[in-house]
Amino acid sequence: MPTGPGCGPAIGDQQTICLVHRISYAVYRKNMSAIVFQDVTKRYYRDFWHRKPVTALSDFSMTVEAGSCFAFLGLNGAGKSTALRVLMGLTAPDAGGAAITVDGSRTHPLSRVGFLSEGTRFYPHVSALALLKTAARLSGVGAADADRRALELLAFVGLEGIGGPVKNFSKGMRQRLGLAQALVNDPRLLILDEPFSGLDIAGRREMLERLQLLHDQGTTIFFSSHLLSDIQQLATHCGIIHQGRTCGTYRVAALGLPLEEFFLQTIGQ
Repeated sequence: MPTGPGCGPAIGDQQTICLVHRISYAVYRKNMSAIVFQDVTKRYYRDFWHRKPVTALSDFSMTVEAGSCFAFLGLNGAGKSTALRVLMGLTAPDAGGAAITVDGSRTHPLSRVGFLSEGTRFYPHVSALALLKTAARLSGVGAADADRRALELLAFVGLEGIGGPVKNFSKGMRQRLGLAQALVNDPRLLILDEPFSGLDIAGRREMLERLQLLHDQGTTIFFSSHLLSDIQQLATHCGIIHQGRTCGTYRVAALGLPLEEFFLQTIGQ
């Protein structure tokens, strides 16, 4: 608790001023959070009659600090994709909620936020350049800047000069295109669901390098992945979800164990 001249000699004044300090610090901490999940519960049902509910998330809470590169870890079926869908407004929770904050203010998910979902599908008969130009225009980029931005992003993800329709792209090429699409609005927060899926060893290394560059430039990154060795190279923080519940959030540098070993110990396997 703060002491000294700022709190004054009187007990009542001291308590009041120190309470203001604590509230101000709480607001400061809140503004440092890029993503907040608060007591999120989401159930799915096996049939029309809502029998046999499946709980994907149960009182799930997690905070992602602004400026971090945050790895979201969990087994298949743990609830990672459901949490991301709730965060992006693609599905409604049964209880609780999630919020995105960019530059100290809550924002619509399409403003200064880039999103790559798992298994993203594109219009099959258009080129990568045309797709990115369209995505840029839809995100509010002007016509002249959209052309420039699309070409820059194709070069950034290693698809420069590749023509033809997207339907002829390999899975790894589509994953690169998905990252480029997530970057068209120059996001301050990047949310990626399994960004390394479909990439070979060289592709994974290139993706790691690009994400590291984006993080070094000040982008907050929140991503899910099963490739724990790659995550340990990139992530500053991690959060673990198991059976729809939060196990905790951690600084990767302070784990004291290889990430895979720590993850398995945390979920009890």
